[in-house]
Amino acid sequence: MIKKLGMTLGTLCLGTVLTTNVMAYDDVTTKERFKPQIDYLEVRGILDGQGNFNSSQTLTREEYAHWLVTALELESKNNKNKFKDVYSTNKYAQSIKTAEQHGLIFGFDDGTFRPKETLTRGQMTMLLQRAFEFDKKGKLAKFKDIKNVRAKESIETLYSNGIINGFTATEFRPNEKVTKGQGASFLAKSEIKKLATTGEVLDIGSSEVGHLSGEYVIIKYTNQNFGATVEGFSRSESGQLDLALIDSVPSQIYINVDHMNEITLKNTVGIKADKVNNIKPKGKQHDGMYKVGVDIPAGKYKLKQKDDTPYLYGYYAIHNSALTGDLSTIIKNDNFQRNAFVEVEDGQFLELNNGVILKKL
Repeated sequence: MIKKLGMTLGTLCLGTVLTTNVMAYDDVTTKERFKPQIDYLEVRGILDGQGNFNSSQTLTREEYAHWLVTALELESKNNKNKFKDVYSTNKYAQSIKTAEQHGLIFGFDDGTFRPKETLTRGQMTMLLQRAFEFDKKGKLAKFKDIKNVRAKESIETLYSNGIINGFTATEFRPNEKVTKGQGASFLAKSEIKKLATTGEVLDIGSSEVGHLSGEYVIIKYTNQNFGATVEGFSRSESGQLDLALIDSVPSQIYINVDHMNEITLKNTVGIKADKVNNIKPKGKQHDGMYKVGVDIPAGKYKLKQKDDTPYLYGYYAIHNSALTGDLSTIIKNDNFQRNAFVEVEDGQFLELNNGVILKKL
C-alpha cells in the first residue's frame, strides 16, 4: 500500500517536492561538499548548527576531541587534568579531560595536549580508530607515504572500512592539516558504519529490520535536490516481501519499523529516534516531519506557503504516530494556499511540505 493519499495529492500531483533541510548552518548550502555529513552530525547533536560552520577552516585538536566525546556520549570519570596546557578556562577543557580518561587522546611527551594546534590527517585517523575500534578488512591501502608513520595501522584500517581515501591511489598525506568539513565527513562516516552494526543507524541501501523496533528518523543524506527516498517492506505469510511504505524525504521524516522486515534507503540514512538530538524548524525552510512535544511544542500554529515556490500548494498532515504505511495514522491533512492553521498535541507528528511554520499562536 502506498503510504498515504494525502501525501500523493500534496506532492506528486502538484509537482515534485523541493528538497530542503532544516538542519543547516547559515553557510552550509547545497554547494557544500560535506553538507550531508554536517547535517547528520547536527541531527545527532554532535554539532550545534548555530551561525556559520566555516567548513574550509582548519580543525583544532580540541574541537575534534569535543566532537568525539559528544558522539560517544562519554562522561568524565574524575576531575583530574593530565595536560599542563589545558586550563579550566578552556572551552573544551571538560571534553579534553574526558577524552584522555577514556583513552582517546594521550598528548605529547612534554605533558602538553596542544589544544589549539591543527589536527593532521594522521592524528585524525588514530582518534577515529580509538573511538570506533574498527577491524581491518580485506581492502588494502597502497599509500607509499605512510610506511614510517605512527598512524599507519589506523590509516590502513579506516581505509579498509571505506571511511577514508587518499589524495591519489598511493598518497595519503598524513601530515596535512584537516579542515572542519573533512573532519565532519570522516566522523559521520565512521559513526554511521559503526552504529549500523547495532541497528541504531540504517545506512544507505537495504537493511534487514525484522529484529528492530520503534521509531527511526530518516534524514536526507545527499546534496542532490531530488531522489532522497525510503521504502519499507513487510513479509507476507507466503514469505514474499510486499511494499508497505514509500515516501520522499524532503529533510526528515519519522517511521515506525515494528511490522517491517526490510528498509531500502536511497540518498537517506535512518537514525534510531532516541539517538536524535537536534531537529528544529530553522530559517525559512521547514519541510519535513516533526514530533510534537519533542521537536516542536504542542499548540496552535499558523503555516505559510513558501514564497519561493508560489506555483506549488503547501501541504500539511497531522499523524497520530510515525509512518507505518497505514493510512489510518493520518488525523488530518490538506493542501493550502497562502496560510493554514493547525493544532497539534504531544505525541502527534506534524508533516509539512512547501510550507513554513510561521508562528505559534
